Amino acid sequence: PQFWRIFVAFFFSATAGLMVIGVIGLYGTEALARSGASGPRAAVITATAMGLFFALSNALGRVTWGWISERTGRRAGIVVMCLLQGTTMILFPRLADTEAGLYAAAAAVGFNFGGNYALFPAVTADFFGNRSLGTNYPWVFMAGGLAGVAGPLLGGYMGDRQAWGWAF
Repeated sequence: PQFWRIFVAFFFSATAGLMVIGVIGLYGTEALARSGASGPRAAVITATAMGLFFALSNALGRVTWGWISERTGRRAGIVVMCLLQGTTMILFPRLADTEAGLYAAAAAVGFNFGGNYALFPAVTADFFGNRSLGTNYPWVFMAGGLAGVAGPLLGGYMGDRQAWGWAF
């Protein structure tokens, strides 16, 4: 049962981050254009949100969530990270229509998404032992692979239907 809990948590957490990676260019540009930004300006803001804010906070999230989980425990770290990611995803459509909001939302998603790659290998080792991490973690990491398909497909499907709120 621990494997399936880890797998499902990783799948949903990674799906959120990978969906944003897949659709931030389109969604961010549309959201900013609706709020009055010109097409070229919206494209530059969106590229900055992804290329700078998401990417840097992703790296910071890997280190920070590892540090947090060492102090609070893996389970608490994963629960808090997933709650923050879920809250960010719900708020993302409301934030992304301003430059500062898009930067903040992209940074928050990137920060929590980066935490996946610190917390899920560690919790796998905690449950199944360091000696068998090389055998077990590839199975857990398959959740990230499935999320790599599900996230962008979900975002694209909902985007085609202009149902972005449901995607996030």
